[in-house]
Amino acid sequence: MKFRILSLLIVMFSSSFAQKTKSAEKINYKVGLIGFYNLENFFDTIDDPKIHDEEFLPGGTKRYTSAVYEDKVGHLADVISKIGTDISPDGLSIIGDAEVENEGVLRDLINHPLLKNRNYQIIHYDSPDERGIDVCMLYNPKYFTPISTESLNVRLINSDSSEHKTRDVLFVQGRYDGEEIFLFVNHWPSRRGGEEVSAPGRATAARVVKNKIDSTEPEGYMAPSSSPPMTTRSPGITSPRWTSSPCPPRIS
Repeated sequence: MKFRILSLLIVMFSSSFAQKTKSAEKINYKVGLIGFYNLENFFDTIDDPKIHDEEFLPGGTKRYTSAVYEDKVGHLADVISKIGTDISPDGLSIIGDAEVENEGVLRDLINHPLLKNRNYQIIHYDSPDERGIDVCMLYNPKYFTPISTESLNVRLINSDSSEHKTRDVLFVQGRYDGEEIFLFVNHWPSRRGGEEVSAPGRATAARVVKNKIDSTEPEGYMAPSSSPPMTTRSPGITSPRWTSSPCPPRIS
């Protein structure tokens, strides 16, 4: 089974998170590990008539049986349990995820023996995506306390004026070790069909994020996680903006 880690943000909080020792030559830092992992078609084996999950059923084209599902959960838990442990024994404290069918599959994941002791909590909304795949966030309450969450709708219009239903953007405001932090979990429309054809959909998603940033006017730290990865070449994005810790690209 093949998995991809699309991006991993290692956020070293270097402002008020920095703890200077008595020695002028040495500075110790607290390290916060924030990652993004596309879970790639993380469906259960139960038919949901509201979405197009037919191929991910025991009788579907993928022959997606309970054994296949349990094997996938085990592989995902194994990978997530190892990310960042060379830096912190707790691994990822916050994980943005994409391609998740529902909260049930997330509960199976966080309750796997390899992850259960981390006490991951779930932030998830059902989005209107036609395939039924959503974004979500898992967090370790030892590090992060959410203050508010919101599912931001990305409204796409086809050439015939019909609506193309896609996944929402997840916005989360909270405190990371006492510091205010804002996060966006994105799974923008893919480049299927070519860059030129698909670019308007991603530009629309970028504007959704920009509008939220403008309305929030955050003074805390910003950390984006996305699929496809956001770059300064993407439509709607200009040069990066930096504070004392990594933050998202400036969106125009």
